[in-house]
Amino acid sequence: MAPSATSWTAADEGTNGTVAGATNGTTNGYAAARTNGHLNNLANGTGHMGGDPNLYTTGYTHGFTNGYITGYASSEMPKQMPIAIVGMSCRLPGNVATPDEFWELCSRARNGWSEIPKERFENASFHHPNPGKSGCFNAVGGNFLKEDLGLFDAPFFSLTAQEATSMDPQQRLLLECTFEALDSAGIPKHEIVGKEVGVFIGGSFSEYESQLFQDTETIPMYQATGRSCKLQWCDAQI
Repeated sequence: MAPSATSWTAADEGTNGTVAGATNGTTNGYAAARTNGHLNNLANGTGHMGGDPNLYTTGYTHGFTNGYITGYASSEMPKQMPIAIVGMSCRLPGNVATPDEFWELCSRARNGWSEIPKERFENASFHHPNPGKSGCFNAVGGNFLKEDLGLFDAPFFSLTAQEATSMDPQQRLLLECTFEALDSAGIPKHEIVGKEVGVFIGGSFSEYESQLFQDTETIPMYQATGRSCKLQWCDAQI
């Protein structure tokens, strides 16, 4: 599944035209006023006092005003730039692990809402229907990923078991999705090694870190790097 889309990017709308128009209009108006003023003065034989005393001001104002008007009227139009999505991957609530499953979820008007999974935590101990009660929450469900994170193939990404244990589940999923997106696009991983590739990531708060700190004696060896908000492991492996 490789959908495509077309978008456009505004190329500093009104800026270039305005600046050029204002500059040219101001310069030309000032130059014309200065030249005409000197010519009129010389023609009248009265020196600088014989010309129109407002000629400089009028020329400057006229050029500056017309420059802005011309600039806005003839500014560069936004240029359209075609964008093609050649590869996709995803992990979404509602048992969605591929773009095809995501399309099925949308086309059948399903949603990813479910009750809080028991394997996350015992929500009955903290639930209360009154949202104003402190130390409790009134939500009974949400949108959760149900994938078994223990199935992460650490050796495939050149990671040891200790490193994988320290990694936030978000980073594990990101590595998997990145490889799947490249595979979906038909781009071998070795072709982007060493190249400047833009990676834009959005991450949320990690409950995994708080679980690791429940017992300071058993904190994983690579907890500092595996739980870094900078996603250092992902940047190194992608």
